[in-house]
Amino acid sequence: FMGNYPNPFNASTSIRFGLPVDGQVSFDIYDLLGRKVVTLIDKTMPAGYHIVNWDGKNADGIDVPSGIYFAMLKANKNIVTEKMTMVR
Repeated sequence: FMGNYPNPFNASTSIRFGLPVDGQVSFDIYDLLGRKVVTLIDKTMPAGYHIVNWDGKNADGIDVPSGIYFAMLKANKNIVTEKMTMVR
């Protein structure tokens, strides 16, 4: 992870990450209680730097409330989590 910008954010945020090798990537957003909010990526991706945007909506397309959220990147056998703050 290279963090998200902006943080805190209002309507959307961009999350940057790098992959050292090609592989299966899962990128999910969770709320403070550990419930999955939305899956942003679930596919094989090439090595390199990537940006994923989150529009502050859940899997049903509904705006999430203000609060703390966690972006969880699972790539190959590695798991990394980044804390983000949504301020509406």
